[in-house]
Amino acid sequence: MTDRPRPPQFPYDQMQSHVQDDPQASQSLDALRSATTQPEAERSHVEQHLGILRGVPAVVPILENWYEQPATQAWLKTLSDIGL
Repeated sequence: MTDRPRPPQFPYDQMQSHVQDDPQASQSLDALRSATTQPEAERSHVEQHLGILRGVPAVVPILENWYEQPATQAWLKTLSDIGL
């Protein structure tokens, strides 16, 4: 069994002030931060929260920078892999 890749540190603090007036985006930010610290995360849930956060224009550049990092992409790929 190999260790699963971990995403780079999620930029929660950078995005928090941009979503504080939007309860749904704030909840998604919290959920996404939690998912990035869990050994197992549901890809569909991660994608759902990413989609909500993409609706906040000030968050998009920060989120895209994190999302496009190779370590983040490797972590997302493991969420789709099926293993025994």
